[in-house]
Amino acid sequence: MKKGKFLFFIVIFLVTLILLPAGLAGEEASQARLENLIEKGDKAAEKARFETKTETQLREALNIYERVLDLDPDNTHSLNRLSSGYYTLAEAYLDYNEKEEGYQKGFDYGVRSLRTNTDFRKLHDRKGFSALKDLPESIVNVEGLLWAAGNLGMLAETKGVLESLDSLPALVEMNERVIELDSGYLGAAAHNALGCISAEVLKQQPFTFWQVFNQGFSWKGVKSHFESAIEQTPEYLGHYFSYAYYYALNKDKEDLAKSLLEKVIQEPLGDSYPLMNKVAKEKAEILMNKF
Repeated sequence: MKKGKFLFFIVIFLVTLILLPAGLAGEEASQARLENLIEKGDKAAEKARFETKTETQLREALNIYERVLDLDPDNTHSLNRLSSGYYTLAEAYLDYNEKEEGYQKGFDYGVRSLRTNTDFRKLHDRKGFSALKDLPESIVNVEGLLWAAGNLGMLAETKGVLESLDSLPALVEMNERVIELDSGYLGAAAHNALGCISAEVLKQQPFTFWQVFNQGFSWKGVKSHFESAIEQTPEYLGHYFSYAYYYALNKDKEDLAKSLLEKVIQEPLGDSYPLMNKVAKEKAEILMNKF
């Protein structure tokens, strides 16, 4: 009997020795595959931004990041890259009637990224979209916040300010959280966004009086946001275009608008933001031709 028990435990021990390394090897192989796929996506995205600057290359990067989510649905890095990628796709390549779908996908991926935070996921499950208006303190995912807000802002622009006023508190909350965490993040994009948002709302007064009052918007604040963005990231030409379009023209400062647009047109693309600077130049030339 004792001999039987001894042999039984020997067999169990040997089986464990055989199976455990195999299981670990499988997990390691899966993790290695995931890491390789993310690296491949990052290289494709970098090529899209700095080398080819083509829609085909950008879509290839998006496809790779979506394959990452098949392996790891809560991969924050890939969710953030998809949110930024669809924003760029809509902004740089899609026709006007296709842009809304691109921004919507970018927004949805941004929210999925924020939902990797347990506190936000619980709040979002209860309150839905309203969770974005009062973010938990534990939300420090700057990239997810910025791109969720960026895509939501462009969705609001495509629909019109008056039709999108319910999005306003969420837009302000997310961009202000980004500034709180890292004012200069991604070329001080949150300052640019708040300048654009507040200018659009101010333009619609008196219909937007309560929103202006509640959020404390002012033309002085609009100017300050654009100046802060330019001061922190002077090489990003989109800041000068936004300053001209959203502030100078709205305040009847045509000379200032022209000088800002000329700077956008004349400056080189640079090495930091070549694709988005290209978009800014195209917009500036179109606007300049209207003078």
